[in-house]
Amino acid sequence: MSMCSIGHSVRQGAITTAPDTAYDDAAFTLMPAVAEVLTIEVKTNLLAPARPDSS
Repeated sequence: MSMCSIGHSVRQGAITTAPDTAYDDAAFTLMPAVAEVLTIEVKTNLLAPARPDSS
């Protein structure tokens, strides 16, 4: 599955996954070893389409 749409812009889900994973990893450092972390809500405000080959 490609992370780009038909118009060659990067899918929002691909952009949001990286910070969400970082939040989870940071939360694990504060929790007991047997705890689990679950994202309740993530909001990303995009300013413009992200193009994989734009400079």
